[in-house]
Amino acid sequence: MPACAVEPDHPTMADVATRAGMSKLTVSRVINDAAGASPEMSVKVGTGEQTPRPPTEGLARYYELLEQTHGFQRRWARTDYAFDSPQQATERLRFFFGEELAGRVLDEQLTIVPECTGFWFRQG
Repeated sequence: MPACAVEPDHPTMADVATRAGMSKLTVSRVINDAAGASPEMSVKVGTGEQTPRPPTEGLARYYELLEQTHGFQRRWARTDYAFDSPQQATERLRFFFGEELAGRVLDEQLTIVPECTGFWFRQG
């Protein structure tokens, strides 16, 4: 069976491009640090959230500074986590995101845990 016959359990570069409103070439350039696209950062901006939300007020101010003062553009994409069961999700997420999210996953019986990833970049 060819490798492409199995759907990946994580977003592909094409998925990220579509969700962020960028071309696949731009996403590739950002990932590979090529000329023409220089990311300041690519960060999670909302694990367990349906839309982006900076995790702290300090980061919210920093992101605003990047955009308003330094001319960076922002895009975001949903990069959700998919699990076989709420128990598997809880086991894997607890270490990284703590008891609050793990408890919510179990309470709501989530197998898809929303995740938002932000991309800040300047095009040359």
